[in-house]
Amino acid sequence: MKLKGYTVKRFVSAALAVIIAVSLGCVSAFALRGSWNGVSWDITDGVLTVGGGDIPDLTASSSAPWAKFADDIKAVVIDSGVGYVGERAFEDMHMAVSVDLGGVTEIGTMAFSGCVSLKEVIVPGTVKSIGDFAFAECVKLSKVKLSAGVQSIGEGVFESCPMLAKIESSSAKYPVTDGVLIDKDNSSILRYPSSMKGASYTVPAGITKIESGAFREVLYLCAIDTNGVTIICDGAFFGCVSLESVTMPAVKTVGRAVFYGCENIAGVVFAESVTMLGDNAFSGCSSLASARFSGKAPAMGDDVFHGCSMNFTVIAKENATGFGDTDEWHGYPLLREGEYSGEIDGVKWSLDSATGLMTVSGSGSIPDFEYASDAPWYKYRRVIRELKVSGIIGIGNNAFRYASLETVVLASSVKDIGEWAFSGCSYLREVTANGVTSIGKCAFFGDTSLLHVRVVNVKNIEDQAFSGCDALVWVYMGKTAPTVGEYVFDSTDASVIYPIGGSGYAEKEWDGVHTEPYFAGDANGDGKCNLSDVSLLMKAIAKWSVSLNRVSADVNSDGKLSLADASMILKYIAKWDVDMGIK
Repeated sequence: MKLKGYTVKRFVSAALAVIIAVSLGCVSAFALRGSWNGVSWDITDGVLTVGGGDIPDLTASSSAPWAKFADDIKAVVIDSGVGYVGERAFEDMHMAVSVDLGGVTEIGTMAFSGCVSLKEVIVPGTVKSIGDFAFAECVKLSKVKLSAGVQSIGEGVFESCPMLAKIESSSAKYPVTDGVLIDKDNSSILRYPSSMKGASYTVPAGITKIESGAFREVLYLCAIDTNGVTIICDGAFFGCVSLESVTMPAVKTVGRAVFYGCENIAGVVFAESVTMLGDNAFSGCSSLASARFSGKAPAMGDDVFHGCSMNFTVIAKENATGFGDTDEWHGYPLLREGEYSGEIDGVKWSLDSATGLMTVSGSGSIPDFEYASDAPWYKYRRVIRELKVSGIIGIGNNAFRYASLETVVLASSVKDIGEWAFSGCSYLREVTANGVTSIGKCAFFGDTSLLHVRVVNVKNIEDQAFSGCDALVWVYMGKTAPTVGEYVFDSTDASVIYPIGGSGYAEKEWDGVHTEPYFAGDANGDGKCNLSDVSLLMKAIAKWSVSLNRVSADVNSDGKLSLADASMILKYIAKWDVDMGIK
């Protein structure tokens, strides 16, 4: 039932509020208006107008006399008689889409926090001060304009405003440089707009500090170079889920929860200058596998690396002080940086912990290990990023289980991969093993990041070899289908790619996975690789509506169609020595 635009419930609520106000001598019985602590207010046609004097501070937004009518307030207008907007005065006015600040000179803490429908804020020239979190959690706020009069901006003023894309300012103290709000007096960054486009950002020269929450929950930023910054304040990059790369050449102090929840940072390097890491500085960085220190140990807060990767390791210089004499520091595994090497059963191995490259060479095979921890390099597994193997003929059972490998390249001499050999390598993305003829049981079991595998000569794949590789996209095989055990590709969405004319592969599906014939560079599917394929590929890159074999056109197998693929086809046509994959 409707009654003059109100539901019965809302009408009764409003009527009771008016009756109460009348009994207190504050409001006319025939309108939503009144006076409160010297402030007059009026709600007409969804517009709340406040005037008469300074608006006092509140301990809770519900204390404001207009709070009970929040559902009906679409706009807030502050008359020229108001100089100060008190703390929390208009907090959670969730239907208000606009605010007119009139002649206001000071905006209090959280004054407009939680105004979730507010889209734009223009701060007039009269405003000199904006309090902490004044416009925080205004989730639709997309544009802010600051006038020349602003002399003070508090902490977190535009925090948790995910749609904020643009800040303009004519204030000499708070200029905007490359879209970012700067505190000139403090040589600091105050706010990077949450939804400003741009994958990377380098802090301008002369900036030495990043204020609390300055980059909090920024959406698109993937890489940050802090340049000359020496202090990063609490929560500065909190929740930046796209952030992957952090460069901190001059940082001395990292505050509390600075990178909390930045789940895509894989590694971080601290310069010699760092002296302090605050509580939970990198907590929840679930992909963070290593923290490398270039100098002596800094002071550490609590739970600095809590919730990081299960393979997380602290890496320190060989003679760096403050890290102790054990293989653990503050409860985190510790590895001293250096060159590690050895020999086992005629197989030589070496690891450069600075680059993560491990090389294995010799004759014979890497032996079987009953347990992964029996391998002589197991203690360094968390820093092994890349593996190159040459000369040997086999990889033994459990040889590299649980290593932090990202890339594996096996020379053509390697014929066998043993059971569980690379299982639990949760960062492994690429495997090239074109000489391998046999893959043992569970060899790559549970490698959740594995995308592409090349095993073009494989003849036998045992049970569950790729089971649980839930990111697996392509497995390149040879012309003749190998024999396979049970559940080889269980819990994957992989496609088996084989040369045109191959045998033993069921059409469209084989062993429970999709199959697709492949001829490297043959984008148009005519069985040849020539200039017509280049032309079709270029049209696809230019976003023309064309039909092509994406797998064959993606010559370098990076999952994208790009100029790099066209270049490789042209080199092949020109008889260059270029690896075009299987044909």
